[in-house]
Amino acid sequence: MNLDLNLILRGTGMFLAAASAAWVVYILLGSIRTESKAARQLREFRGETGQNNRQAEIGERVGSLLPISLSEWQTHLEWAQRGGHYAGQKLGGIIFTACLYAGGALLIVLVKPVPIFFLLPVLAFIFPLFAMRSKANVVRKQAIRGLPEMASLVAAEVSAGTPPDQAVLRAAELPGPLSGMLGEAVAHARQTGRPLFSRKPVTGALVEVFSHAKLPALRAFAMQIDEVASKGVDSAALMNDTARSLAREYRDRVMTEKEKLGGKLTSLVAFHFFFPAVILILMAFLMPLLAMFQ
Repeated sequence: MNLDLNLILRGTGMFLAAASAAWVVYILLGSIRTESKAARQLREFRGETGQNNRQAEIGERVGSLLPISLSEWQTHLEWAQRGGHYAGQKLGGIIFTACLYAGGALLIVLVKPVPIFFLLPVLAFIFPLFAMRSKANVVRKQAIRGLPEMASLVAAEVSAGTPPDQAVLRAAELPGPLSGMLGEAVAHARQTGRPLFSRKPVTGALVEVFSHAKLPALRAFAMQIDEVASKGVDSAALMNDTARSLAREYRDRVMTEKEKLGGKLTSLVAFHFFFPAVILILMAFLMPLLAMFQ
């Protein structure tokens, strides 16, 4: 008995798509919980939206079943929010959106069970997550790019006789992701009651928040300001040296990236223009030669 291969592939694709859709529906329905009157009143008092909370809760439950690091993606979300993206959203809500995208792709697979479409649900699911990571990387670069200017501003404030904590407070009022991180450190110090700068054996809120960002350049910047705050009389000169050092490091980093960009552009030009031109020239010489042996 001969079976049509296309019929087998189509039947297998429909079965896999239906099973995946059933699994998603099962997860979504199983995550829905009833809400008591007291919980609803507390949510309304906090100004939270019940629908967004339920979506985030569903997304968190789905995310806990996936082989991904939720803490890493939470860091990406925090960085994206520092740039003004995903305001008020939680990681679970973004995962819930990814599930909706994947569900729409599953419908396409059900309607058109072509083998090439089987990867659509996976691609649709990872699209919102990778878009968030891309925005987070842009904000990270903006924060690192603003280090020399921020150091110069704090150095100018300290040189004018402003205490280091007041200099940080004024810098936190400026726009930008780096100023936003300084504001987070100030808010963290007020909420936890710990000092803004380190006092042995207590780590300052500034170093703690910047270390949580998981960027060595930002952590080093926070530790330098933390050290300046402990120097007292020599703080202005030390902060000026720090600003000049960061400016030199930034210029070196820009020159390194410029050299790398030149190499990438050379490779792209060679790939898109040089190699195709060589192939066309070789074909022009080889075609008559090959015609002689036919």
